[in-house]
Amino acid sequence: MVTDPEKAAEPHILVVDDQPANLTSLEQILRFNYQVTLAANGQACLEQVKRDHPDLILLDVDMPQMDGLTVCRMIKADPAISMIPVIFVSALSRLSERLAGYHAGADDYVSKPYDVDERSVLPLIIAMILRSQGSNPVWSRKRWKTPWRLVQN
Repeated sequence: MVTDPEKAAEPHILVVDDQPANLTSLEQILRFNYQVTLAANGQACLEQVKRDHPDLILLDVDMPQMDGLTVCRMIKADPAISMIPVIFVSALSRLSERLAGYHAGADDYVSKPYDVDERSVLPLIIAMILRSQGSNPVWSRKRWKTPWRLVQN
């Protein structure tokens, strides 16, 4: 939980990955514009989500003990937190793996490795936060399929 009023006003993103390098990479990308918290496993994610209610969750799929698909299903099954958007960020990139993520309740799926300069991560985050906060009156599921258009407009 953040006590700095300036940071508290920024959208809160929870990044969940069992690989420290991935956590550090996403934190470095996001920390200038967002309040970022980190979780190294599925159980820690669930605890933080219930306590802090982040605006968005970036979630790895392939983690030990509790995989991201299970975590996502648990989040989406809990009415108190089910509206929090979840984006999978995973090296598992086959169509069947991405579809499993959507079936688990994910709002989108980004394959690693990713390149921020190629509009893969940040526009998704921005679009998801806009949608989750209801601050984008022209939002539509059709436009979400290509979120970089939404951000560039």
